[in-house]
Amino acid sequence: MGDGTVTEYQMILYSNASDEIEYSQFLADLVTKVFHVPTATHRVRNYGVIKVACSRTEIVAHLQKAGVGIGNKVRRQAGVPLWIKHNNAFAQACMRGLVDTDGCVYLDRHRVKGQNYSSLCIAFTNVSMPLLDFVFETWKSLGFHPTRHRRDVRLRRREEVIKYAKQVGFSNSKHARKIQV
Repeated sequence: MGDGTVTEYQMILYSNASDEIEYSQFLADLVTKVFHVPTATHRVRNYGVIKVACSRTEIVAHLQKAGVGIGNKVRRQAGVPLWIKHNNAFAQACMRGLVDTDGCVYLDRHRVKGQNYSSLCIAFTNVSMPLLDFVFETWKSLGFHPTRHRRDVRLRRREEVIKYAKQVGFSNSKHARKIQV
């Protein structure tokens, strides 16, 4: 549902080649652990990505049965399957994965009435409205106060960003390094 795709014959996960090398290894290990199959990992230099691929039709069939569709998730406006939404642990894990792939941790600098402010934020950006809805609603259900604007959902309160890092955490170390908890 994040940075990847499912085709008729493969599941492919993508990571940024410049700062997500550890994360791509985590993904390859996770796929092997969950599905008990090897993955092929290689760097696609022209696009600056690391591609983790699992070429197994039985994995694709399993993902389809679990509610993960085939093809372009933006065109399909892919959402999170109900069995994940209805289980708090699964919802939290799914949200963590979405933030790991399509999220960022950054210092938001802004000016209000001549006064400069900066605050630590987490943003999730996507063009799939169902995925944005899912992250927004999951954050709310966990007691956070997210904001939403067009294609992104954000946690803007410093204490909530720290709470997210402690309670939900990150599997993508590039995000975790930005928050010293």
